[in-house]
Amino acid sequence: MAHLTQGYAKASHSPQEEFDRKRPVIQYGTPVAPSIGGGKVVCKLRGVPFSATDEHVRQFFGEFRLDSDPVKFQTNAEGRPTGIAFAKFSSHQDCQMAIQAKNRQYMGSRYIELFPSSLEEMGEKTQPILSTNWVRMRGLPYSATKQDIIAFVGVMGLTESNIFLVTEKTGRPSGEAFLQMASEMDARTAILKDRQQMGNRYIELFLTTREECDQSIARFSRIEAVPPVGLPPAYDPNATGAGYAPPAPINGELVLRLHGLPFRATEQDIICFFQDLDVARVQIHYEGDRPSGDAYVEFKFLHEYQAALQRNRQMMGSRYVEVFPSTKQEAESRLSGGYAGSVGPGYVAVPAPPMPHLHAP
Repeated sequence: MAHLTQGYAKASHSPQEEFDRKRPVIQYGTPVAPSIGGGKVVCKLRGVPFSATDEHVRQFFGEFRLDSDPVKFQTNAEGRPTGIAFAKFSSHQDCQMAIQAKNRQYMGSRYIELFPSSLEEMGEKTQPILSTNWVRMRGLPYSATKQDIIAFVGVMGLTESNIFLVTEKTGRPSGEAFLQMASEMDARTAILKDRQQMGNRYIELFLTTREECDQSIARFSRIEAVPPVGLPPAYDPNATGAGYAPPAPINGELVLRLHGLPFRATEQDIICFFQDLDVARVQIHYEGDRPSGDAYVEFKFLHEYQAALQRNRQMMGSRYVEVFPSTKQEAESRLSGGYAGSVGPGYVAVPAPPMPHLHAP
């Protein structure tokens, strides 16, 4: 799998590597507020009804001033809405106030989640998808296995390792799966089976993207950004006041927990996130064989540990990352049941799975 890393793109020749190569690299930065371009600020909406129009979004925001031509909807490779939209406001203040007032309010029967965004993300995420080798299946029988899917699709070269069955947090099958086909042609061949029967269920197949696969996984594995019991909260680099200082290392251990990482982030991405700091070790936490969005990072020197705390709520890709003080005991306890990749002198890398996915039922 071609990872999203800063400045590490490699030449590749397979269809999937070529598809990955064209995707944007992970960028690192500090915007904890919406980024501003030309005086216009963007809000990202998630959970938008598929039937929503520009007017519905305008009505949702009511008295908050939107810019001209403000609403853009994200669509999948088939041109169908994904439930993601972007709204461009007339001012930074209007955007911030709208997010505070309207987050988790309802549009029709759906509640809408709001996030700060940017003109760059709005443009990138609403561009038509020109090619893909990913297929999404919906309506699968709950008892369906990967072998059932291979037999149903009937395309040579599809293997179990390229099928990602999505389950709910309870472990119950969701009826969805994502297929990574060998080529765009194979993907288009697979969707010819759209609305054919598997058992007593008719199955929907449509083109999708790797990003949608990751988003679906994230939806079912998201955890709240709450520090473990007994640990201090994330450091606020903007906090002020007499006597305020970054939290001291717990038990003198220079270990930090990162929360909210992109699900495709690699050890090298995390090292780049802490650029100019001397990282001793990186361990990515997995739930089963999928990334949880957490990692543990160990530093060699106290001043670098303290500098790393100040990266709290900085951006990696489109995600802001939270940084908490942690301990070796907590890291070892959480990592003992999953995969962990390590880097740094004296550590041997343990390869992570090639693609995050959920267990077959």
